Amino acid sequence: MEHKEKFTKASKGPRMDGKPGNMYERLGNSDEERQKNLALIKAWVGEDAWLLKKRGDITKVELLKIKAKY
Repeated sequence: MEHKEKFTKASKGPRMDGKPGNMYERLGNSDEERQKNLALIKAWVGEDAWLLKKRGDITKVELLKIKAKY
């Protein structure tokens, strides 16, 4: 990624408009709370099943890795 360090420092993804995405806005009010809540979600879904793909791009093999009921 071209500006990975910049985004890491800002704790924001590389969006074109520079605004945080949905996950950033909804996971919590502080970076600490966001990290804690993200870890909880990953544990619930399954660490190997955590993907940043859109629904239509997920394969059947990837879906089978999800531990949570869907």
